[in-house]
Amino acid sequence: MAMLAVLIGLFVALFFVGALFVGVIFSALWVAVRAVFWLVLLPFRLLFFLVSLPFLVVGAVLAVAASVVGGVLFIAGAVAAAAVMLPLFPLALVAFLVWQLFRRSQKPAVT
Repeated sequence: MAMLAVLIGLFVALFFVGALFVGVIFSALWVAVRAVFWLVLLPFRLLFFLVSLPFLVVGAVLAVAASVVGGVLFIAGAVAAAAVMLPLFPLALVAFLVWQLFRRSQKPAVT
């Protein structure tokens, strides 16, 4: 009976070693295939990078220009809003105080 258990354990170990060996072989083949594809596609990648490089530079320059123009417009808008709102602040304060007085003078509803 013990000999059967040892034999089954040996077969299981051989199965796992075989599966490991097959996995190593397939992994090595997959690495080789990927390396070949990478080497074949490398010139195209370099070519596409060189073709797209001017577009990337122009895009970066346009992004910087757009951020500068956007910042200037934001500051100009803030200054314009302050110029419009500052003279209206006393009027808004008087309107708020009148509204508060009107609200406090009303009788509360009986519940």
